[in-house]
Amino acid sequence: LLESRKPSWQLAELAAMCTFPGDPGQPVHADTSHIYDEQVVTIFVALHDIDITRGPTKMYPGSHVDGELHMGYRKPDEDAAVYCTMRKGDCAVMDSRLLHCGTANRSGLHRFLFYSSWRPPVRRPRGSTNTILGRYEDKFYLNKWQEWAGEVDD
Repeated sequence: LLESRKPSWQLAELAAMCTFPGDPGQPVHADTSHIYDEQVVTIFVALHDIDITRGPTKMYPGSHVDGELHMGYRKPDEDAAVYCTMRKGDCAVMDSRLLHCGTANRSGLHRFLFYSSWRPPVRRPRGSTNTILGRYEDKFYLNKWQEWAGEVDD
């Protein structure tokens, strides 16, 4: 899907996030700037089931193109928010300019979320979504995944 829109998407971030039982959640934020950055796409993968008590990510649809929200002139519409409850192995795809937050983990369990972010071959984004180590930058392109992933058994 990404390669059909713009060729040569490259890896910008590859990590896992963990929240502990009782973590209060994050403030609403975007990972990259709605003004300065090209689109960066983040893919979250659930490493276990994430129900509403385990602190799912809350997303605000359409906020990635709403400058008034990003500038703080208006608050996000909580009624329009989507809680990304997931089953193990599910994924969610997000434009990194989208306003979102991890919600409070009210369960007695940790929450682990694997994620990767991909960007078109342009300058580095100004936001937090470009944490890949310098020695790996410009090495992992989506359209060449079979080369860097190694052999894949059928």
